[in-house]
Amino acid sequence: MEEGRCREIIKEVWRENCSGAKGGKVVDGLKAVSARLSEWSTNVLGDLEISRKRLKRELKLCRRGARSKANIEKEGVLQYRLEKVENQIDTYWRQRAHVKWMQYGDRNTAYFHAACSERKRSNRIGTLRKDDGGWVEEEGEKRSFISNYFATLFRSSGNRDNQRLLNCVHRKVTPAMNNDLTKPYTRVEVVAALKSIGNLKAPGPDGMPALFYKEYWDEIGEKVTGEVL
Repeated sequence: MEEGRCREIIKEVWRENCSGAKGGKVVDGLKAVSARLSEWSTNVLGDLEISRKRLKRELKLCRRGARSKANIEKEGVLQYRLEKVENQIDTYWRQRAHVKWMQYGDRNTAYFHAACSERKRSNRIGTLRKDDGGWVEEEGEKRSFISNYFATLFRSSGNRDNQRLLNCVHRKVTPAMNNDLTKPYTRVEVVAALKSIGNLKAPGPDGMPALFYKEYWDEIGEKVTGEVL
């Protein structure tokens, strides 16, 4: 049910933002999809939590009842439905956490809930120490400090006559090889590269993991490859 609704949302939002002659760019469509899915996801999780509490309550009452054939069958059905709901909640937190080892971890626990929130704090840079021993604390100053640090670190101070240096290097790449390396990407290559990425690896600037593109390529693939190529 949730999977079908998720696909409907993506189709609807994508059609509104990226289809037709006035369709926006891929990045605009992805932002709109992300916002709508985030809103829907919050509601779904709330519904799942309510369902889990209700099923646990019914299962508890069932187990307290008389041990009859009807009650045993009812308990089995409730246990199955509870297991399914808990698996859906586990999937929600696994996707949110984006932690590879979580795929092999225990069932959804308070630790994993805390890990999702902790990632924001652990990824934040508190202070940076300057060469003179002082500290950089303001966000704007930290961005400038980091940018200047790496600009200086990777700035070349050697010989600028690159051609003289290249003349001393034996050429390994033939014109035919170079033509093959510099030719435009094809749709087949784009799809092959996508399929080679881990499903829940760290997402790119658009915030979407590779799994999103794999699952909904039929809906968004034409627009994505059109802009890439």
